[in-house]
Amino acid sequence: MYHIKNNDFYCEEVLLKDLATKYKTPFYVYSLNKLKQNLEAIKKPFLDNFPNGMICYAIKANSNLTFLKYLSQNGCGFDAVSGGELERVYTIQKHLNNVVYSGTTKSYEELEKAILYDIFMINCESISEIKHIAEISQKHNKKVRLAIRVNPAVSPKTHPNIDTGNKGAKFGIAMDHFLEAALLIKSSELLSLQGISCHIGSMVENEVYYFEMLNQLVDLLELLKKHDIFISHLDMGGGYAIQYTQENTINFEKLFTHYKKVLEPYNLIPIIEPGRSIIGNVGALVAKAVYTKQQNNRNFMFLDAGMTELIRPALYNAIHKIVAITHSSPLSVSYTIGGPICESSDIFRDNAELYATEGDLILIENAGAYGYSMASNYNTRPKAPEVLIDGAKDLLINKREEISDLWKTEIIHDL
Repeated sequence: MYHIKNNDFYCEEVLLKDLATKYKTPFYVYSLNKLKQNLEAIKKPFLDNFPNGMICYAIKANSNLTFLKYLSQNGCGFDAVSGGELERVYTIQKHLNNVVYSGTTKSYEELEKAILYDIFMINCESISEIKHIAEISQKHNKKVRLAIRVNPAVSPKTHPNIDTGNKGAKFGIAMDHFLEAALLIKSSELLSLQGISCHIGSMVENEVYYFEMLNQLVDLLELLKKHDIFISHLDMGGGYAIQYTQENTINFEKLFTHYKKVLEPYNLIPIIEPGRSIIGNVGALVAKAVYTKQQNNRNFMFLDAGMTELIRPALYNAIHKIVAITHSSPLSVSYTIGGPICESSDIFRDNAELYATEGDLILIENAGAYGYSMASNYNTRPKAPEVLIDGAKDLLINKREEISDLWKTEIIHDL
């Protein structure tokens, strides 16, 4: 998302150190051109194989309204996992008829909101949820389109915290309860079974796991056929890996060509839910080196950004490439890069070789997904701003929080 010209770092045509002067650090910076490239890289092979297919962007990856509006205007639907995400989509397009709604614990109020907004499809993850939906549909005498999210017991061998398809995961309905769920939906006059949904995890690096998942879904299609149940949509999730360091990435042409070959006899409309693969390498986190110190044979560099801005290293042991935007040190030093948060896990990475020292600007790559969307106010820290670069223009798409914003909902009592 950035390039180097005359030893200076640019995002498109904008000098990153100029952004640091204008917006202060830390801040997130995104490239609109990279976003366009990533969307096209998925959209073309998918729609070439499935002209009527639905690309439903996974909002949780990055839910900024500017991005949601752009994706909506460029043919994307959305994958939501909360009532708040439903409201975000409604804010930018005033309807939810291209939204699928997943999540293990949708509240009664969230389900009611989705139903009243006439959502495209709710991906049900338990028998109890189906019963709640039936109750709400009766209350409002409103028909509801459903899919059954299944747990296929397919593990893509990713980090355990992002493996959602294994047999012990909390997501989806077990395969041996699928028919019970389908028959329950069929028995209701107001519920309509439109699809099957499946998502096996995030950072999936090999197409073979999707092929294995698809085989399981085809078995379920055949099972439905035996009971005279026919669906219109097959939601095959997302989770496509991006390259943070040495990871493999998915060959979309190979993946979607295989999907077409297998699904051709069934006349289904497929849905995919990319998130990270669209937005992940669009963004980066820019911070400043505040202090350095040597301790127990380790050289530490402490930034003004930490796990409050990018929690992936602390949460998943994720490794992001880190580069120095400015270089005040004539020597390369192997640093342990940490942040200001009062937690031992607030470390971005070890052994980062940088020609940098106190006062230099540091860029943490691939922070477009699960950066701001997972940011927190821990240690009473205001969230950093988000800046979108469009050619030579920098657009502030999310202001830096004021410290006083952090307690505006609190009520002080004299006790």
